[in-house]
Amino acid sequence: MDSSDALLIASVAIAGLALIAAALPWRRMIRQGPGLPIWAFLRRQRITRGDAADSVGAQAVKHAELACAICGSREICRVRLAASPDAVPPENCPNAPLLDGFGIGVEKARR
Repeated sequence: MDSSDALLIASVAIAGLALIAAALPWRRMIRQGPGLPIWAFLRRQRITRGDAADSVGAQAVKHAELACAICGSREICRVRLAASPDAVPPENCPNAPLLDGFGIGVEKARR
């Protein structure tokens, strides 16, 4: 084995580790999908993922899921959802415009 073979093996190993490092959080986000607070808020209005995609587009739904998955306020949303059937997302919700469009507004929280 010469130095070019060693370099190739090292490069493949590094790329593999990078893929694994990216895949672990991605899998966690995918598994959380139905458990994301955005879906709990929408389910309370009897809005399914398909209904949301038909209304605002599949790309907007994917963007909303990702925004919810990386949002630092997920626990606040979960606490609110557990505490009240009329819960609304916090004021800093990245999906506020989408949820407002479905009648689940953060404006209610400000009153």
